[in-house]
Formats: sequence, structure tokens, C-alpha cells
Amino acid sequence: MVGDKAVDVYTGVLHQQVAATAFLGMLAFATGGLPRGLEPSPAAIGAILYLGLASTAVAFLIFFKLIRDWGSLRASAVTYVMPVVTLVLDQLFFGRWPRPSEAAGAAVVLTGVLLLHAQKSSAQKA
Repeated sequence: MVGDKAVDVYTGVLHQQVAATAFLGMLAFATGGLPRGLEPSPAAIGAILYLGLASTAVAFLIFFKLIRDWGSLRASAVTYVMPVVTLVLDQLFFGRWPRPSEAAGAAVVLTGVLLLHAQKSSAQKA
């Protein structure tokens, strides 16, 4: 909410991304940019743009939609699942099995997230 007006999710994300880009651009300008010899290649610039758009802007849009649909508490639980997904992807792509402490931590996280979502579901049925 801004004053009496509700701000659209997409507008909020756009403002965040533009402000972050402007701030980082000014910071880069103030520090003199990259040292000589470290100029990024076109492939690196493409990778940076991809990460900024796909991994950041789109992720924000999805997260804010989850907040609107699920509420802030349940939507924030998504962030706890990310390390668990990382463990699974690490095993799938690199063949590295989680250590016992990592597996136990993943089990605790998943149990907590499942309990949080189950509590909300049972409250909705009542």
C-alpha cells in the first residue's frame, strides 16, 4: 500500500529491480569500474543478464505471487526448502551424498515445512 492505493506486485518488483540496478551502477561508477584486463566477455555479460532476469526478477514475481496466494508465513517457508533442493541437486549432478548431519537437517526442515502447511490446511477445513 502506498497511501490509499494498493501497489501491484509487478510494479513493486519493477521498482525494486530498477532501484537495485541504479544503486549498483552508481557504486560501480564511484569505484572506477573493473581493473584493466578484467573486462567481462560478451558471454559473461549474457550470463549476468540471465541471472538478473531469470534468477532474480522472475523469482521475485513467483515469490510475491506465493505471498498473495498463501500468505507471508507459508510463502516464507519456501526459502527453507532451498538448501534441501540443493542437497538433492548436488547428489543428482555431482554424485555427492549428503553427510548424516545434512540429511538430518534436511529432515528437520521438511518436517517443519510440512507441519506448517498441514496446520494451515486443517485450519481452513474447520
